[in-house]
Amino acid sequence: MKSSILTVSRCRRRRSLIGDILLLIFLDVDLSGEMDGFALCKKLRSFPLHQKTPVVFVTSSSGFESKARSVLSGGNDLIGKPFPMLELGVKALTYIANAKL
Repeated sequence: MKSSILTVSRCRRRRSLIGDILLLIFLDVDLSGEMDGFALCKKLRSFPLHQKTPVVFVTSSSGFESKARSVLSGGNDLIGKPFPMLELGVKALTYIANAKL
């Protein structure tokens, strides 16, 4: 098992995240295909390795409904588009630093 960066297309090709250790997942809500980001997050949470992996949703809809759905699907945070890259970097550093404590 190794730590890696996976894109959605790579995950779809592999059809599995069971053996990948991820420190943080940024997940777009609007995925093309059979499921959206909320459904994918629920699926990720079913794998023992990803039950506690932080998931930060990225979405163009940052209203109450999206925030509620992100929490109910197992997400930890939500960033509304457009967002400053600095915000993304700060969130990444915060979650990774907290994981190492």
